[in-house]
Amino acid sequence: MSFQPSDDLLVDRFRNGDERAADDLYERYAHRLIGLIASRMNERLRTRTEPEDVLQSVLRSVFMGVRSGQYNAPEGATLWNLMSVIAVRKVRNHYRAMLTQRRDAKVFSLDDPESWDDAVGDESLQLFETSFRELIEPLRADEQQIVTLRLQMHTVEEIAQIIGRSRRSVERILQNCRSRLSQQLNQADRNETTD
Repeated sequence: MSFQPSDDLLVDRFRNGDERAADDLYERYAHRLIGLIASRMNERLRTRTEPEDVLQSVLRSVFMGVRSGQYNAPEGATLWNLMSVIAVRKVRNHYRAMLTQRRDAKVFSLDDPESWDDAVGDESLQLFETSFRELIEPLRADEQQIVTLRLQMHTVEEIAQIIGRSRRSVERILQNCRSRLSQQLNQADRNETTD
């Protein structure tokens, strides 16, 4: 059995100019990421962009973040959580771009699931909406509002002004939600591999 360097070691090597470390991270996660990305794209979106294009965008973001020091792999942990969250966001952004490019696209609301059907008629977005509702269900009403506003592309500063809370409180609530989403994605991934 050959030695497999940890993600934090590969991150350190990459920051120090070892391009082979980036190749190792690519080989470690590309297949898994492409599966995650493809599972969240419908046929309509695939006519506009390929899962491989999204994968390249995810990896470019990760590597740029690692190189700048914005992203780290904590000792003993992996980059999977970070990569999976970025991948889901990138797919969501592609859906959003596709919707805004449609001339007849209707505005959809999280409070009106039927408007999602009218806007896109897409099972993947319905799955996202259902997953999102399950994610925020345990949150207090004010926390749900914060997360919903962020999903609607409001900045943290705008949200803080809208709800009359501090920027730090908004960031803390959003971070807690990201952690829950990451845990859900990991659980779903574990369930897929055991099925």
